[in-house]
Amino acid sequence: MTTSANETTGKYYENIRYELIRLVPDDAMNIVELGCAEGHTGAALGAQFPGRCVYGVELVPAIAESARTRLDEVACLDLDREGLPQAWQNIDCILCGDVLEHLADPWSVVGDMVERLRPGGSIVASIPNVQHHSVVLPLLRGKFEYQPEGVLDRTHLRFFTNASMREMFERAGLTIEHEEALILISSNRSRKRRWKRINRLLGGRLTPFFTLQWIWRCRRG
Repeated sequence: MTTSANETTGKYYENIRYELIRLVPDDAMNIVELGCAEGHTGAALGAQFPGRCVYGVELVPAIAESARTRLDEVACLDLDREGLPQAWQNIDCILCGDVLEHLADPWSVVGDMVERLRPGGSIVASIPNVQHHSVVLPLLRGKFEYQPEGVLDRTHLRFFTNASMREMFERAGLTIEHEEALILISSNRSRKRRWKRINRLLGGRLTPFFTLQWIWRCRRG
């Protein structure tokens, strides 16, 4: 089935990022989500523990208005032009799910996030992996074609591999606590088993080429 751009956009704004929620520390009571969309992920986080506050940042005004019905506070701003609101300090955890690749200067934004975290605070992030075989194999044939969605989403301004993601976080003074590969192969069980067996024999060397996204939790020292 073909998914239209409008359908894709709608699903994005309504999506709950459970794979990121489970990495948020239980003691994080003051949370900021960058690219909060309509606030469904933040609302799920806020409902986990009484007294937990979730703030959101959203670029699109109409979507930010929707998020305000679910989150404690929402700032409508462009992270490439404005920093987080000055009142947002000593944050326990910042979520950025598929956000950094859309920014002109994600390195500066990560640096600003680190300054806003309390000592011991966390950043939970997901970033598409440009080393995925769907990018690498066409590139060997001279093709680098943007798509409506996915790793080569036409709205992506920056592209990262595992190594360049690590470098960005570590240069900002963060300690990587958790690194996870989101791998989508085939629904065919025998094909999955065969891939896992081959990858194991190769010492995991195929993992970067089948990872669509890397998911991280990093801590400020």
